[in-house]
Amino acid sequence: MKGRREVRSPFKQYCASFQCKKCGNSFSNAESLVKHLREVEKKRYVKVCNCGEVFFLMRTYRYHLQVKHGVVTSCPQCSICGSYFQDNYNLNRHMMTHRSAFMCNNCGEMYVSSCGLQCRFCKRVFEQFGKLVQHLRVDENYIDVIELCTICCEVFYSSQAHQDHLIRFHLASKNQCPICSVVVKHACNFRRHVASHSMERPFVCSHCKSSFKRKDHLKDHLLKCNRQ
Repeated sequence: MKGRREVRSPFKQYCASFQCKKCGNSFSNAESLVKHLREVEKKRYVKVCNCGEVFFLMRTYRYHLQVKHGVVTSCPQCSICGSYFQDNYNLNRHMMTHRSAFMCNNCGEMYVSSCGLQCRFCKRVFEQFGKLVQHLRVDENYIDVIELCTICCEVFYSSQAHQDHLIRFHLASKNQCPICSVVVKHACNFRRHVASHSMERPFVCSHCKSSFKRKDHLKDHLLKCNRQ
């Protein structure tokens, strides 16, 4: 009708084509893209937003809705600055910037560490993990592993000790990762998954000096490295 103004959807500019980023094929609707991703690309969880963004994890989709589109979700929120995060792990890392404030993964209560983060060499106490790391690297010339339990604010100087601590004290339910809350299907893979959150890379390639968190990743690398 002449003179009638078209009402535009905020999603319209993105919905002309739903594209698979892996193979490059485009689809006319979200249902076709989801079917392709599940049957061809073998993705178990697929969620397509109205704006065209594709997600393979519930927490990233939930975070996208909250931050990009203002949809109220159950994303963890910083009680100090109001920022949203995908999970409690990322929230707790952020809370380190607010004078060592933390959220308990079990009860959801916010608390501030009273003892701070202590250097095991000089016993000096720091309010932020980054300051402690800087002190250890510069002042104490410590070059090995430094890891922080983001649940209870305890510092570890061994990835193995950190993993044992998480499993012993912060395991809310069987085979559920205390860091990212992912449920590991097989118990034999649980410790391997927890280790994936560590920064330590103990498995080193003797040819190119590349390092890996897991032994099987090193083996896969060696097969390629030996061919070169």
